[in-house]
Amino acid sequence: MVDLSIVVCTYNRSESLKDTLRALFGQKVSGALKIEILIVDNNSNDATRAVVESAMSRSPWPLRYLFEAQQGRSFAMNRAIRESSGSFIAFTDDDVLPEPTWIQSLWNSAQDFKADCVGGKVEPLWEQAPPTWLQNEKERQFALLALLDRGNEFQVAGKPDGSFLVGANMAFKKEIFNELGFFRTDVGRRGKQLLSGEDSDMIRRFIEKGKRVVYAPTAVVKHKVPVERMQLSYLRNWKFNSGRSIVRISKLRSGISFSLALECFVSGFAALSRYLMGQSLKAVGAEENFWKKFGMLTETLSFRQNA
Repeated sequence: MVDLSIVVCTYNRSESLKDTLRALFGQKVSGALKIEILIVDNNSNDATRAVVESAMSRSPWPLRYLFEAQQGRSFAMNRAIRESSGSFIAFTDDDVLPEPTWIQSLWNSAQDFKADCVGGKVEPLWEQAPPTWLQNEKERQFALLALLDRGNEFQVAGKPDGSFLVGANMAFKKEIFNELGFFRTDVGRRGKQLLSGEDSDMIRRFIEKGKRVVYAPTAVVKHKVPVERMQLSYLRNWKFNSGRSIVRISKLRSGISFSLALECFVSGFAALSRYLMGQSLKAVGAEENFWKKFGMLTETLSFRQNA
């Protein structure tokens, strides 16, 4: 009987995956905890399979390789849910380095709080010092880079809040998926397309249905932040696709195009004005709103045209 399945969904990050596997192999756990590791290759065309197969002999626990040809992180996670043997399923990413006590902390917290879902801190591992518009903006970092720090006290979620935990560090009781359903496949990352929201949607569903969702500050992972994610071009792309995802999840598909168009114009004009006045930090904030609303407007209009 497996207690906990660790799942890593990966796409064309074979070199980074090596680091994640080393971190997983270095987990410090009690001898009583039965673990398996599942690597779900989401249609990679690099050396992912070879990396996993070469690591199998070094793994302290059973390590399985799964290939999911349907492109999309949600498809990969849903495949893992179906294939996993553990009573709990812990998800992390191929650009994440879990701290040595990560998995034991998740497990202990789940047992201590009788949690249906538990997750913890996601701290940045900067490739280089972040730019000014990102450096001290914690809220922007958390949303853009999938980071999380709710402090050093354990917390139990109250009102539905999809941002209570993040996908790089979360574990679910497997049996709950039979009740609530799997991750939505119309949102979530697909290859290089930055759609999002599958994690927050699931967390929100758990809370709405009265499931016990816990933040465990002792369960810590480090999330790599490469230089390309510190560029304004990445922020714009992410915000645009975040807006599209919001519409898909909330089904805001009628009666809002005019107001969205107006908000796009106002925030776009504000961004341009502030750039011209040399207020670059304020301009970035206005840009964020513009690209989010523009993504929402684009998705709304696309739905109408295809209806």
